[in-house]
Amino acid sequence: MPHSQREWASLGIAVFLLFAVGKMLDNTVPALHKVVESGLPVRSFPFIALVFGLSLAVAMVLAAACYIAYDAVIRPATLMKDTRYLITNKRVLIQRDLEELHLDRERIVDVIDTPAGDGVRHLFMVLDGPRARALAASGAFGELGRGPHLRPVFEAVEDAEGASQILRQPTDPELPHAA
Repeated sequence: MPHSQREWASLGIAVFLLFAVGKMLDNTVPALHKVVESGLPVRSFPFIALVFGLSLAVAMVLAAACYIAYDAVIRPATLMKDTRYLITNKRVLIQRDLEELHLDRERIVDVIDTPAGDGVRHLFMVLDGPRARALAASGAFGELGRGPHLRPVFEAVEDAEGASQILRQPTDPELPHAA
């Protein structure tokens, strides 16, 4: 289920578009009957063009509804499931498919955890310093406000306290620990 207000709004838009598709279909059939009754032959080019245009409009609205519903519900869950986290003695790596996000552990000054529902929490890493940024293949973190791109956040963590303790520990090049 959607978690953010934006995802709920997107899901609402998708439901509204599905109702619009139903209304379009409900109005299209009687309108086509009236056109046929008024004398336009069914096998004529104008009638076929009219049916094609109406079908295309319904298909476009339906496709938009399906994409918005997918983007609000299915895609975030899939992205979260495909994300891997690795904490080493010097760096934090967040990886999803071909996209990776690296950040130095010594730049992490605090870890903030927020409830995410279902007994899990999100861990937000607060970075500090002149070059305190997580680097991705597409450039420095933070250009996009929202999107599918990786962020320095551990999402849906069951043991948030343990992960926070590991992230807050000072980095020691001699101690190789991973979580």
